[in-house]
Amino acid sequence: MTNIKKRHIFIVLFIYLFCCASTTTLEAQDSPEYDVNTEISLSGTIAQVSSEMRGPQLFTLQSEGKIYTVLTGPKWYLSDIGLILKSGMRVEVIGSKMYASDGRLHIITFSILNVEAQKRYQFRRNDMTPLWMGQRRGRGPHR
Repeated sequence: MTNIKKRHIFIVLFIYLFCCASTTTLEAQDSPEYDVNTEISLSGTIAQVSSEMRGPQLFTLQSEGKIYTVLTGPKWYLSDIGLILKSGMRVEVIGSKMYASDGRLHIITFSILNVEAQKRYQFRRNDMTPLWMGQRRGRGPHR
């Protein structure tokens, strides 16, 4: 095998591996996996609600002296289900632990109970897929 053929094979293999690694990283960032093996239930008070325009609605939850970052769903989905998150709101969160790329612990929401209103809001189906998948923004399921 000539050096040119070896170099060509190496370059093709490198590009293939780079593309596979990049796709996996993007998929993990865009759609975090819900792991039932790390599921926990936390009760506490919402300390701060994120005002970022893109991505899932985030809030920090103060529970038993600890602060957790909670990932819910797209803002349009929260609007569709009638959930308005506010600082000082008492909630119970059921969710899955996930470590972000910066090493901080996040909670991926399965459901949130508004303690004062005694109303529960679902974010995942029984198979753990997000309820907003397959829906149009603000219009409910595709028909």
